[in-house]
Amino acid sequence: MLPTGSHTPQLGSQPQSTTLLNQTGHVRCLQTLSQLLASGQESDGDEAKDSASALALALNDKYVFSGSQRGHIYVWSRETFRLERVLYGHTAGCLALELDAGRGVLFSGGGDGKVRAWDVHALRCLYVVHAGVNSGAILSLAYSAARDALILGCQNTSIQVFDVANKDAVDREQRAKEMAARRSRFFDGSTDPISVCASYMTAPSRPSSPTDSAEPEEPAEEHYVVFERTITQYAHSGYVYSLLLSGGEEERLFSAGSDGSIHVWRLANG
Repeated sequence: MLPTGSHTPQLGSQPQSTTLLNQTGHVRCLQTLSQLLASGQESDGDEAKDSASALALALNDKYVFSGSQRGHIYVWSRETFRLERVLYGHTAGCLALELDAGRGVLFSGGGDGKVRAWDVHALRCLYVVHAGVNSGAILSLAYSAARDALILGCQNTSIQVFDVANKDAVDREQRAKEMAARRSRFFDGSTDPISVCASYMTAPSRPSSPTDSAEPEEPAEEHYVVFERTITQYAHSGYVYSLLLSGGEEERLFSAGSDGSIHVWRLANG
């Protein structure tokens, strides 16, 4: 049964609307920013194209940020559309980007199960958040300014909340012990469990700008973890691909999963 006033199109009939997005003149490409060319790779290889795929976008008044399959974040000037910087840190694809405009912080979610927080002014990594045990990739992010909390949508079907405002309530020693104790077998076929949490050791330095003479990236000074008490397991019957916050006095979280469902959540206070 169709709702009142609806129209059932005949097979093969032409659409009557003249405001289709794919109609010539309605959408025009003004500029192309190429991660493939920026990465210095040859453009005729499928592997090179895949590794430079643009998977996520965010922007502020000064920059456009794009996350790549390689895990790099490309920083483009909104004024000139030139590549200003490349941010390194993720060891797998950068799948989600979200801004805390008030603090000037960019959050990036990676296939390595980590969220990295970047200063959008200094373009350096401030800290790393390790998702819960067996989380897999971080597929989506949403930041609530009202609660000062970051919400993670994960490959293992969970939704996780990281309390940005009180992130230092647990001291560094306790956080280090928690990370050292964690082991993951997520999608791992080996006999021995593998650790998903990085130690405080510095990763090999890589250039942080397109030029070879650039200073190496500063390592993150702090590492944090998402604890079990702020994780909703089995939020979907599949990957949590997208998160949106409604805003307003009664903020609601919308989540979309590979199970074909969209859930609406009330966020707990505190």
